[in-house]
Amino acid sequence: MKKLKYYALCSYGIAATKRHLKRIPKENLVIVINTWDEPYLQEAVAWCKENQIEYYVTQSDGTPATGKNSVFDLFLQSDNDYMVLVDGDDFITPHGLVVYNMIVQSENPPDAVALSYQYGIVPNQGYTWSLSYMNRDRSAWTHAADPYDQECIHGFGYRCFQRSKQWWDRALSGNLVEHWDDFTKQLSDKHQELMQFEYKYINQWETHCRIVLYSRNAAQYRFDKDLMVGEDTLQFFQLKDAMVKTGLNLHFLHEIYPTYVYDQRIGGTVQWYNETNAGHGWLEWMTGCVEKFTVYENQGKMHEIQIPWVDFLDFPVDYKPNTLGLVNFPARKIRY
Repeated sequence: MKKLKYYALCSYGIAATKRHLKRIPKENLVIVINTWDEPYLQEAVAWCKENQIEYYVTQSDGTPATGKNSVFDLFLQSDNDYMVLVDGDDFITPHGLVVYNMIVQSENPPDAVALSYQYGIVPNQGYTWSLSYMNRDRSAWTHAADPYDQECIHGFGYRCFQRSKQWWDRALSGNLVEHWDDFTKQLSDKHQELMQFEYKYINQWETHCRIVLYSRNAAQYRFDKDLMVGEDTLQFFQLKDAMVKTGLNLHFLHEIYPTYVYDQRIGGTVQWYNETNAGHGWLEWMTGCVEKFTVYENQGKMHEIQIPWVDFLDFPVDYKPNTLGLVNFPARKIRY
């Protein structure tokens, strides 16, 4: 029996942190606190102690990569065979617990699993957000419900990284981002460059595919802390390169029934970056990604090879995936 743990990387929002215990059994949950927010740190540690949850506090430098790499360090120091990496404000569905366990306990489990057709939630109504959120100034929020309690926030679901053929045609031709001055022309050109990389080297369908499940082998491939946004896409390219050159076993999981939900209702690094400096944050993070992707391409680390799908899970005839009501299931046998 292979040992699987869920590592939730948390940096703010105690309600989001507490929610993981609602979704993941305590014995399978590890909370990793990586934050500059001292009040949140104290509150999160106290909650973990009170509930006897395994937790660690790791050193933060403000970059997503450093936090995620600290989770890898903890995982590799443990006796766990596999881990699921959960961003602190996202969540796992009950169906996800079933699926990830089935994958890990299968005859030949992958080293890493990336999500395709991923499900996300964006805010709809009930509050507005502010840049001061990144300074944790809660008094600056205007809202009808507590924005730190995702159980109460209005939102709507969508397939967050899927794009239509028409969208890709416009993006690849440089006609998606409108431009009317020098800055917006730079923005449009950089977006076109970025999308050409993502279309060619991901799956010609999505702009990003999140890696969620890692073996000890896959956890040796680190996130690049030079990138504040896009570090997970670069890591996807690293793992794809390792698949080609070392035989690392990388698979796609098609998220018809969500296992991992990308919850954007309380913002995050991408939200902050995109609002910073009247749009200049967009140009900054896209430029960083294009520069890194160009280096990888020149080094022969980018590959158009197709990644195999998780298609070996066989559910009981009467299995009904519990996705917390996000997606309904048809009256037929569930297969992957």
